[in-house]
Amino acid sequence: MSSLDGIPTCDEFGYSGGKGVSISTSNKKECTPCDQKVDEHIKAGASDNSDDTTGSNCNSDIDTVVEGISKVGISNDDNTKGSSDNEGTNCINQDRTMRRVSDEKLFAHPPPKEDCGICMLPMPYASGVSEVRITYMPCCGKVLCEGCVVESEIQMEKGNMKRLCAFCRVSVNFSDKEYIKKIKQRMELNDAAAFNELGVNYRVGAMGLPKNNKKAFELWTKAAELGSARAHYSLATAYFGNGAGLDIQKGIHHLKFAAVGGHEIARHSLGVIEGRGDITGQSMKHFMIAARAGYDESLKKVGEGYKAGHVTKDEYACTLRAYQMSVDEMMKSEGRTIASKLSDEFRRERRAA
Repeated sequence: MSSLDGIPTCDEFGYSGGKGVSISTSNKKECTPCDQKVDEHIKAGASDNSDDTTGSNCNSDIDTVVEGISKVGISNDDNTKGSSDNEGTNCINQDRTMRRVSDEKLFAHPPPKEDCGICMLPMPYASGVSEVRITYMPCCGKVLCEGCVVESEIQMEKGNMKRLCAFCRVSVNFSDKEYIKKIKQRMELNDAAAFNELGVNYRVGAMGLPKNNKKAFELWTKAAELGSARAHYSLATAYFGNGAGLDIQKGIHHLKFAAVGGHEIARHSLGVIEGRGDITGQSMKHFMIAARAGYDESLKKVGEGYKAGHVTKDEYACTLRAYQMSVDEMMKSEGRTIASKLSDEFRRERRAA
């Protein structure tokens, strides 16, 4: 088995072994416990295709991406021509006109995760990764973890806190109309998150707004121009048939920008696409990066790649340890654990309804 070139090593990612010991896949002595973890992980079936859906539905839009890809055949034949209706069979290899992200940039060190403004713990770019969800506060434009928001609401219910924003201490007792007004005020400041949030509300018809895919698309386009990785991912799902028709090339284009921006599910989606095109090396690179960022579905794919001989034991060990450290860092907050349980109960109630 050969190593996958281009993936940053454990040292380059900056992960440590928990006691100030640097992880190094070149030092076999340090990685021995990690090797054992790999064996235990495989024996436990954690890398198998199981029915465990914990965290797997943190963003249902990934289903749209996979479904959109399945609507066309993907070939590695560079001579294959695309059809006139933009649903050609060579969408991966013929996206050269959209490929403004070089492979070097695409597989470079991912950006650091954003920290919650309250607990200062890292948050995922894709809400729901590692069971950590995020909330946009239109009063101050801050993106906070749901754990801090839930903890604040619990204290408000107990009467220990006034009903104020946990960050800026402005009243949060505003109507849907006031909520939208505050978002639009943030948009005047070119707040990318505000454009993205309003687009989401138009997409699902929330906060008293009608469902309007066209408006959502326009808002996400502006947010993407302002640098929002989340907006790039939303645009990708739109181009994969969720509101903007089917345009696989443009969908892949926005997935790349979202992945470079740190979006874990966009990165995983690129792995799925490359895998469908039988580009195994590229696929595993994407899965390892997403897994190291805390996305469990990608970790399963890396496990499958290891068993199939596409990933070395050291690479799997490094990925497994980095995954666990990423998850541990994000789940240090008791409030996040409570919020995760509440969200799980809410999802169960919706399924039963």
